[in-house]
Amino acid sequence: QNLLGKGFCSQRYLISSSCAFGERNFRAAGQISARILDLFRQTVHRYPRSQEFWCFRMRPPVASLRGVRRALSSPWHPRWQCPRAAFGSLTDDADTVFCTNVSALQGSSPVLLGLLDYFQRQTPHVGFFQPIGANPLNGASRYTGEPKHVALMKHAMGLKDPSESMYGVAEEEAKRLLTLGRFDELMDRIFVKYQAMKKAKDVILLEGATVRGLLGNHNELNAKIAAELDTSILMIMDLNRDNPGTASEIASRALRHRRELQADRASVLGLLLNKVPLAAHADIVSGVAAELADSGLTFAGGIPYDRIIGTARVNEFANALGAKQIYGRPELIDSDVTGIMVAAQSVHGFLDKLEAIRAQREAEGQTFFRPLVLTTKDRQDLVLGLAAASLSGACPPLGGLVLCDGGACAITPPVHAIMARLGPDTLPVLEVPHGAFETARRMARVNPGILPTSVRKVREARALFGRHVDVDAVASGMAVHREPRLTPKRFVWQIEELCRAAPQRIVLPEAHDHRVLSAAAEVAARGIARVTLLGEPGEVAAAAARFNVDVSRCEVEDHRSSTRLDAYADFLVEARKKKALTKAAALDQLTDINMFGTIMVAMGDADGMVSGATCTTANTIRPALQVLKTPDRRLISSVFFMCLPDRVLVYGDCAVNVEPTAAELAQIATTSADTAAAFGVEPRVAMLSYSTLGSGAGPQVDLVTEATALARAARPDLAIEGPIQYDAAVDPGVAATKVKGRSEVAGRATVCVFPDLNTGNNTYKAVQQSTGAIAIGPLMQGLARPVNDLSRGCTVADIVNTVACTAVQAAGLKAAAQQATSAAAAA
Repeated sequence: QNLLGKGFCSQRYLISSSCAFGERNFRAAGQISARILDLFRQTVHRYPRSQEFWCFRMRPPVASLRGVRRALSSPWHPRWQCPRAAFGSLTDDADTVFCTNVSALQGSSPVLLGLLDYFQRQTPHVGFFQPIGANPLNGASRYTGEPKHVALMKHAMGLKDPSESMYGVAEEEAKRLLTLGRFDELMDRIFVKYQAMKKAKDVILLEGATVRGLLGNHNELNAKIAAELDTSILMIMDLNRDNPGTASEIASRALRHRRELQADRASVLGLLLNKVPLAAHADIVSGVAAELADSGLTFAGGIPYDRIIGTARVNEFANALGAKQIYGRPELIDSDVTGIMVAAQSVHGFLDKLEAIRAQREAEGQTFFRPLVLTTKDRQDLVLGLAAASLSGACPPLGGLVLCDGGACAITPPVHAIMARLGPDTLPVLEVPHGAFETARRMARVNPGILPTSVRKVREARALFGRHVDVDAVASGMAVHREPRLTPKRFVWQIEELCRAAPQRIVLPEAHDHRVLSAAAEVAARGIARVTLLGEPGEVAAAAARFNVDVSRCEVEDHRSSTRLDAYADFLVEARKKKALTKAAALDQLTDINMFGTIMVAMGDADGMVSGATCTTANTIRPALQVLKTPDRRLISSVFFMCLPDRVLVYGDCAVNVEPTAAELAQIATTSADTAAAFGVEPRVAMLSYSTLGSGAGPQVDLVTEATALARAARPDLAIEGPIQYDAAVDPGVAATKVKGRSEVAGRATVCVFPDLNTGNNTYKAVQQSTGAIAIGPLMQGLARPVNDLSRGCTVADIVNTVACTAVQAAGLKAAAQQATSAAAAA
């Protein structure tokens, strides 16, 4: 604070809190995190500019560190770090940046190499990931078939990850899925591989794709991918060397690209220019920086056009042709060429032609001349003549000799023996399988790039990046706190990961329905839960065969002849003793599949139940209300997880309580917040009304006001705001105008509590129908064990999602029970 108060915050200083704690004297994670946050708030309040200098470095035991991570998951999450400090953090997620060339070109290699080089100097755990593995390499090298930039990053930057883990979907497969309109399937496959990489990395550099031969807007595709992966885009914009445009025009194009990306919900980190004409480099960079100064778009500089990088090299032609090098050292093909020459005349005639062209170029002031020569395999006289002339210096330097199969004549043994005696420093000779016309066509289409073997280009690219890019601006943009978005893809993935970590047994009573059978097979195959189907085994097997569904991984329990019927009847008699239920009546009730499944859950033979695909909500829920109510929570309520295009919100109660009292509404709010937290949604609770913080009056507003006060009193640890209107709760722009002062909930709500069933049920259906959102639920709250209802119009995906949510609820209730038991034993 003293340093900052004396004006030192004009420079980049790192304020580091280094704490080393042993196992014995390590205090509670909550106390440590509270102290850190208190220091942070004090400093930032007094010196707002100090926010970017904070970096927390702690060395507590791993288990406790996880507790600190969870405790610091708040609006004050320490993501802001000194740009040069490092990227180690207390968060489980990796820092990420998504580079995409908004000019729809593939010239981003210098940027990728430079950024990865910078990140590797900050932390050892750096990854590179292409959602779509674009531009697979050809030829006979060890990189054949690998996406070009994946191979480049592995070889040039020493990344150790398997190539297959560094891209989501291969280019051809991605093109097929996109052509068929199966974007969701493409994203599912990308997301799984991306999340696997995030677990092991501190920083991940992603690259957008330009899929060859795919019609459509590549920027739109990359924006949607970046939004789903919740990463920020660094725009790379190539300039035309001959007509780059004015600084104003360049800035205008950049801002237009930003608007287009943001329209697809992508977050834009900044802009970096590429291939800036060298003569105008300084003027363009300074002019663009001035034009963008007040735009809110970070400008990281411009990489100038470079002749070394911009000139095609022999190995790039070899890759494009699928060529095999038969003579000369492999390193010799990492050399520039100035063009292609076709050799069809005699040896001396071609040598004369070479000399004439060199003399002409020198007269024009062009001193560099190194052509790549194309001829046919039957011209072995040219092979020997040009190899000898090149070694002796009797002709201008040649990039290499390409032999196509025009004459279809193999190199003869005498010629091969002579070439072998000339040694490895002889002229590189490449052999291609194509005819002369096809070879010439492919050579004409080669664009200069950087290959894994382009040692000189890699070195030049890293040097250019270091000289011309303000990498601190990029790192600062990554370090500035941006609240993570829980996208539907991430939410579903997160749920399934929780399920696999603690497998639960879920009973599905409606085994006669083909949707239930299909969902059961999928749940079991994906390891989401262990499934028990109710029905006579032979009938279930016959139904599965009729619908071509494999349920071999599922258990089948016959509810009509189960060996557990007698025990279940005794349990039901005891549970309903106030109703004087007889055993005979209990046995009769157990013929109902929902009652049998509920008793299975109550007695611990299953962990949860999902039903309702073919029966009413009342038939599904009534048995649970009779035997699974908890003494401490008398109110049963429900929530929906609303998977909107860019986020996941929790709606409650939209299915059970018609007109809750203030006390009941408060309980719905706190229970819904706990459910949200259990599923990885940070709870920020909005108590909805037609009034925002006193803008309106009436009995319904008073009800919500009272409920808000009760909820806050019961749970002071929760962020709860109300009464508040829906738009002010979820839209930051509306919240800024309607809510005065600081609010942790306004514009950022994740849990929306509706005042009554009429409002809640209609709202969730309206949002679902108008936005195409996926509504998962209703999930029941307040039961001793989870039982959840399906809509009779549910799909297989709906059933799978509900089973997964039920498994998470079951695991959470078990964990809570174990904690309560441990606490009681300790007391």
